[in-house]
Amino acid sequence: MLELYSSPTLSITQPPNKDFICCTWNGPQTEQTIRTGGWHIIDVVKKHGITKVLVDNTLVIGDWHQAADWVFNTWFPELMNQGVKRFARIRAGRLLPEATARRAVPDTHNIKSFNTPQEAIDWLSH
Repeated sequence: MLELYSSPTLSITQPPNKDFICCTWNGPQTEQTIRTGGWHIIDVVKKHGITKVLVDNTLVIGDWHQAADWVFNTWFPELMNQGVKRFARIRAGRLLPEATARRAVPDTHNIKSFNTPQEAIDWLSH
């Protein structure tokens, strides 16, 4: 794995021979960590010409509802404007972060949620 960014709350990596990045959120999140991490994801997308993103929320703890509107109204449109064609999300294993993610993540033909990493990788690989 090529590490592109790392902090206590988010790591961004690129698997060998893959054309997508993996963004793994970790632990409790605040509006600030979501915004900061979100801009780092966009920076990596721009810098590396990434068109597919995999977000893993399985390690997120707690509710991050304070950032949900920003993610939906600002971050997703900007991510798509930067050329992302497919966005896969691995569902959070806990109720509160998953409920927030469902509110923040648009449901479209090129943005999908999955239960397992393999399902998400398979979809991104097509």
